[in-house]
Amino acid sequence: MMTDLVESNEDGIATLTMNRPAARNALTPQMMAGLREALPRLAADPDVRVVVLTGAGGAFCSGVMSRASQIVRLAMTGREL
Repeated sequence: MMTDLVESNEDGIATLTMNRPAARNALTPQMMAGLREALPRLAADPDVRVVVLTGAGGAFCSGVMSRASQIVRLAMTGREL
């Protein structure tokens, strides 16, 4: 998994950390793809009891990276995160 989205799993608690604190964890298309891959996989894992989504630094997530917003809108049209 990419370093902008860090995954850890301990004692049945999976944590996905958005790791772009300098950008207030603004989502990139790659991060969205990472979330789309990780969330269903973790949900299907019988050893995972809960998934925590968090952000590094002082912000959870400031939204979609502005220059990538059109790309993300096009990619997400008709899809679930």
